[in-house]
Amino acid sequence: MRFIPSHVGRLMAPQHTASGPDVYEAIADEVIYRDCYGVAELAEQPIRTVVDLGASFGPFTALSAATWPAARIMSFEPDAIRWACLATNFENAGRSISIRDTMVVGHFPKNWRRFVVHSGQEQFVDRWRERAQSVATSGLPREIDLLKIDVEGAELGILDELASLRRLERIKHIRGEWHFTRSRDGIAHLLRRTHRLRICDGGSWNLFRADRK
Repeated sequence: MRFIPSHVGRLMAPQHTASGPDVYEAIADEVIYRDCYGVAELAEQPIRTVVDLGASFGPFTALSAATWPAARIMSFEPDAIRWACLATNFENAGRSISIRDTMVVGHFPKNWRRFVVHSGQEQFVDRWRERAQSVATSGLPREIDLLKIDVEGAELGILDELASLRRLERIKHIRGEWHFTRSRDGIAHLLRRTHRLRICDGGSWNLFRADRK
C-alpha cells in the first residue's frame, strides 16, 4: 500500500491493480481535484447525512468530510484490500464516519453471477454471496442528504429498491456512475419522477447527478 497526497489529507491506497499502479491516483484526481461528482456545487447546502456506496479507498468520503465537517458519513466497500485502506484512512474519524465492508445490491438480477462476471467483477462473486445486502437490511439511513453510488453495475437495482420502499424521494442529492445503457435508461425512468436529473456520458466516467425537485 502507498499514500496518495491530496488537499483533503493523505489517503492510503492499494499499491498495484490489474489496471496499473496509477489507477488510484487517477481516481483521486477525478473525485477530489476534478470534482467529477459536483460536490462543490453543493458546498453551501445543509448536508447532514452522506452515504458513499462503493467507497473504494475513500476519496469521496474524504472530500465530503472536508466539505461538511459536521456531517454523518456512512461508507460501504466490499473489496477487502480497498476496505482495509478505507478503514485505515478514517480510523481516527470518530463516530462521524462509519465504515462497512458490505455491498449493497438492492433489487439485483436473478442471474447475478453471470451479471457480475460480465461486468468484470469476478473477484466479487463469492464475496457478494457472503456480504451482499439489500437496501432494507443494510442499515441505510431513511433520510439521506447526499447519496453517492459507484457500484459496478448494481446502481439500478439499488435505486429501484429505494423507489419500491418509497425512500427515493427522501434523498435530496444523488451522484453516481452508470455502467450499461439499460442502467442509464432505468435510472432516467426512476429519477425523473422525483429529481432534476443530469446524465453525462462523454467524460472519463459515465456519471449522473440528481437533485430532488
